[in-house]
Amino acid sequence: MFFQTRNAVAPQAVATKPAAAAAATTSTTTISPTALADLSAQLASAHFTALNAALLTDWWRAAFLATHKNNVDAALNAIEKTLIWRAEYRWYDLPKEKFDAEERSGKLYWHKRDREGNPVLIFRMDRHVASKTQADAERTVRFLIWFVERAIRTGLVTNRMTLLVDRIDTTVANAEGLQFLRYAGSHIQTAFPEIMHRIVVFPTSTLLYALWKVAQGFLNPRVVGKIRICADNYEAVLLETVEEEHLPRRYGGQSVDPMDEEGWQQRAAAATSET
Repeated sequence: MFFQTRNAVAPQAVATKPAAAAAATTSTTTISPTALADLSAQLASAHFTALNAALLTDWWRAAFLATHKNNVDAALNAIEKTLIWRAEYRWYDLPKEKFDAEERSGKLYWHKRDREGNPVLIFRMDRHVASKTQADAERTVRFLIWFVERAIRTGLVTNRMTLLVDRIDTTVANAEGLQFLRYAGSHIQTAFPEIMHRIVVFPTSTLLYALWKVAQGFLNPRVVGKIRICADNYEAVLLETVEEEHLPRRYGGQSVDPMDEEGWQQRAAAATSET
């Protein structure tokens, strides 16, 4: 994975969606009310209470059930791992954190939706500064997790999302190495299981392709299957992913992207001041 994020664990829950709404907006699997009730009952046990399961919103509970086809035991196993990770990562601190400099960089923003109606997140690598230290990498990864978590919490992401990793005009000053990819991949696939609908990385280089071959070894096979690494044919792949009228002109579409037009820096700064 070619993104960014950081850490969280405070007893501050985010707004909980009603179970019915969660079931209606999660994946293509119809959530069984019986399975959801059974899952919630087991999450009320002493073991899961100690893991702060009460902070797991109905939306997330339905998402885990959808991922595991209403198999409660499988969902519980996945939830347990996620709750342990959230405690270690201080997930519940995320809403209180600020990433003003990262937001003003304009390297990460939402633009329109893909052909399935999922919101599209664009990561402009040419606006990113490659990590020089482990602390840099951790902050970058935490920023991405913070950015997506906020979109889920505010209702922008209600099911799945598509990520476009734009490497146009990227130089060695922007590109991340294998150590970063390993760290980012581990945390992001844990933070957002099955939420990524598709990830398109473009255009490739010989080095990136070599890194990708190695990176596949430490990513979940289901995640690997969602990633497209594109060379010179990336416009065709992007048009398969996003309707032409919704795809930015930068990528061969017709949509005007405010974050790719003159004055984008001011727009990024204004958006930061609103959060």
